[in-house]
Amino acid sequence: MNPDTPHLPGNIPTRSDDFVLEELDGDLLLFNPQNGRLLELNSTAALVWQLCDGARTLSEIETLLAELYPDAAPAIAADLPNILSNLKQLGALT
Repeated sequence: MNPDTPHLPGNIPTRSDDFVLEELDGDLLLFNPQNGRLLELNSTAALVWQLCDGARTLSEIETLLAELYPDAAPAIAADLPNILSNLKQLGALT
C-alpha cells in the first residue's frame, strides 16, 4: 500500500459526514456545506468514496471494484491507494 494511503484502524476507511455526493448535469460533485468546499470526482473516485462506509476494509473495497470491473482489476489495484490518499488529504475521509 502507498505510504500516503490512509492508515485507519483495521484499514477501514470512513467517509466524512461533512461531505455529500451530488450529481449535477452529469458531473459527480463532493460537497461540504459547512465550508463550501466542492470537489469534482470521476465515477471511480465517487464509487470508492461511497464504498468507504466504515464497514469495508481496503481489501474488500478493492475486491468489490475488481468484481465490478474485471478487465480493469490491475488498474484498480494501482489506482486505489492514490484515490484514497487524495480523498483523505481533501478531508473527505476520516
